Amino acid sequence: ASPHDSALYEIEEALRQDPQNQDLLMDVSRIYHRLAMQGNEASLDMADESVKALLRLDGKNVEALSIAGSLNTIKARRTSSSRARVAP
Repeated sequence: ASPHDSALYEIEEALRQDPQNQDLLMDVSRIYHRLAMQGNEASLDMADESVKALLRLDGKNVEALSIAGSLNTIKARRTSSSRARVAP
């Protein structure tokens, strides 16, 4: 197991106890974002979900807004590259 796996497990367990803890949501968002940037598709969805939860609690969180923008860029690039592979 990678260090991300054990850290995620511990953070997600803490989030189950306190789902509105913004520090924990930020930690999860950072880890999943980093994994999504490395090409992990499942992490892209998890990062999106956690950053949206954080932004619902604090819509002005600059780091969360930055991660959300980065995730949108990753999604757009993946969508355009998958279209390019399908195009004749």
